[in-house]
Amino acid sequence: MKLAYHGSTSMKANLETDILSASKAGFKALEIKDHKIDDYLKDHNLHDLKLLLKKNGIEPTSINSLEFIAFQGEKYIRVKDYCLKYSQISSEIGCSAMVVVPSPTPRTLAGKDILDYPWTQIVNEYVTVLGDLGNISKPYGVNLAFEFLGFGWCSVRTPRG
Repeated sequence: MKLAYHGSTSMKANLETDILSASKAGFKALEIKDHKIDDYLKDHNLHDLKLLLKKNGIEPTSINSLEFIAFQGEKYIRVKDYCLKYSQISSEIGCSAMVVVPSPTPRTLAGKDILDYPWTQIVNEYVTVLGDLGNISKPYGVNLAFEFLGFGWCSVRTPRG
């Protein structure tokens, strides 16, 4: 087991600072925030990032995160595009996982407002979406780490729903 520093911990610090801080604190791994990669790549390339990680003895354990993956309708293409982009980045820097986060629970079904969205439909949606995204990430050697959220608005709050 490796203890990893989570890039969300440092909030507004940039990716280079996260890597240097994690290394200095004795961590061997880093969960990298996606937007920090985007900011880093404005002035650097993926080769630079890979070297920075290696120089500091930091393994990129996961990219955090592809959020709100289900119930996206026409916007689902953006979810798949994101998955492809970060799968390619992950592969290039030696990162084997990407965190995926469930969506809010839909409040309508067949155009009607509802109080309790059927659990079977939630499960079916995630089986389909995670299968699609897994097919995108698999050729890059990237696993998906499904991170449920305990908030009341979330469609998957616990391992059982």
